[in-house]
Amino acid sequence: MSSISKIIVISATIITYQFGGTALATPFLWDKSAGGNGHYYELVDSQILWDQAKANAESMTFLGVHGYLATITSATENNFVASTFAPILAQLPSAPIIAWLGGYQPTGSSEPAGGWSWITGEPWAYSNWNPVEPNNAFGCSGCKPENQLAFVIKPVSNFTIGQWSDADGVDTTDINVNQAYYIVEYATSIPEPATISLFSLGLAGLYLGKRRNQSSN
Repeated sequence: MSSISKIIVISATIITYQFGGTALATPFLWDKSAGGNGHYYELVDSQILWDQAKANAESMTFLGVHGYLATITSATENNFVASTFAPILAQLPSAPIIAWLGGYQPTGSSEPAGGWSWITGEPWAYSNWNPVEPNNAFGCSGCKPENQLAFVIKPVSNFTIGQWSDADGVDTTDINVNQAYYIVEYATSIPEPATISLFSLGLAGLYLGKRRNQSSN
């Protein structure tokens, strides 16, 4: 698809990064207790091409861990991302159509569906393409290849939120691509309360033991 863009949103808190992007809220946790992976997901409102989005995502940190363009490897994860951001996007009529994910098609791959990969090296075992995607701009003569993965975040034409499209993530002339946001994933989670409690008890035990040793000397 040649004229589709990306986006995903978070909440009301505004966070501005040095590279100019703006997160619309703190990252959302896909909680393990709800069947998630314990990762956090963040939407950045920075209208840039795929390569720059990738570089920016990898420069961002949360809970001490670097981010990366999100990789969606199951229907459950795809539904989480779509359902988390859809209500917010509904309140943003001027939002773009797509958001960049960390999927790409290496140069020389069989078009339009061959070779798709995740930047993390995870297996490409799941996809949620729109029925007419990927299509490499329907193979039009003279069109640039569409080798980057876009997540539909705003209904348009025959596309619904959560579907995927291939897109030309380096085309500076495509207004939709130039307006795309991107989704960052952080492979970390806040320790469970029980873990925190055990850790705290351990520190307390070490402290008391040290005090006893000092008192006996």
